[in-house]
Amino acid sequence: MFVLYLRDCLIINGKIISSPEGHEFSFSVPSENGTNVMVDIIPDENKIEALAKFNISEEMLKTFQDNGFFKNDIPNKLDKDLLDMFSTMSKAVTKVLEFIKYFFNNTDLNENLFSRKITYWSIDKAEWKRIGLKPKAGFDIRQTEPLNEKTSKIIQEYINRDFKPFFGVRHLHRAINETNSRYKWIDATIAAELAIKEFLSRKAPEIKTILMEVPSPPLDKLYGSILEKYAGEESPKKKQIENGAKMRNKLIHKPESMDIDIEKANKYIHDVENAINHLYSLL
Repeated sequence: MFVLYLRDCLIINGKIISSPEGHEFSFSVPSENGTNVMVDIIPDENKIEALAKFNISEEMLKTFQDNGFFKNDIPNKLDKDLLDMFSTMSKAVTKVLEFIKYFFNNTDLNENLFSRKITYWSIDKAEWKRIGLKPKAGFDIRQTEPLNEKTSKIIQEYINRDFKPFFGVRHLHRAINETNSRYKWIDATIAAELAIKEFLSRKAPEIKTILMEVPSPPLDKLYGSILEKYAGEESPKKKQIENGAKMRNKLIHKPESMDIDIEKANKYIHDVENAINHLYSLL
C-alpha cells in the first residue's frame, strides 16, 4: 500500500460570523473508514481547507502520477475508490459546517454549505500537484422565451381571457433556482401538487371545496384516474410524479440526511414542468 495526501480548497457558500477577525479554526473529524480529516475554517477569506491521508494501491498512485484525471482516463475499478476519498473529505467538512450553522444559528451560511474550488494531492505534503477532476454534468440547461412581438401577443391573449398561471409554478421556479438538490425535489413536488389542484378547481369548480378542505388523494391518483375523469386523459408524467412524491415523503419524514444526485433532481424538475405544461394544454 502507498500513502497519498489530499488537500481540498473549498469556498464557503454564504458567510460565517466569527470573532476575532483574522482567526482560523481547525477541527479534527474522524471518518467511518478510520481516516481523520483536518478541517480548517478561514471565515474572513470565506474559504475552507480540508486535509486527509489515505492508503492507496500502486495502480491508484500511478493514475495520480500520470495525470490520468486530466485525461479523463481513470480506470473504472478505481472510480469508486476515488469517490470514497472525496466523499470522506466532503462529509467531514459538511459535519463541521452543519454544527456551525444549526447549533449556533449561523443563518447567513447557505443550505448548500460549500463549493469545491480546487484539489491537490501529494505523497509527502511538501510538493502538491493539482487534480483535474472529471467534469460532472450537473448543469440544468433550459430555454427562456424572450419578450418579443410573438410572446407579447400571447400575453395579451391571456389577459383578455383572464387566464392566470398556476400559483404552484412559483414553487417550480424556486426549485429551478435552488442549489440544494433536497430542496429542489421538495419544491418541485409542491409545485406538482398545487398545480393539479388548481387545474381541477378550474376544470371542475364543483369539487374545489373538497380539494381544498379535506385531505386529497395521492398524486398518482390526481394525475391518473382523476385527471382522466375530468379532462379525458392521464398525465404523460404520471409515473414520474408518483415516484417523485414517494421520494419527497422520504425526505420529509426521515430525520437522517439523504443524498440526491443533482442531475436526478433536475430531471425530476423537468418532468414536473412537462406535467404542468400538459395541464395548461388541457385548459
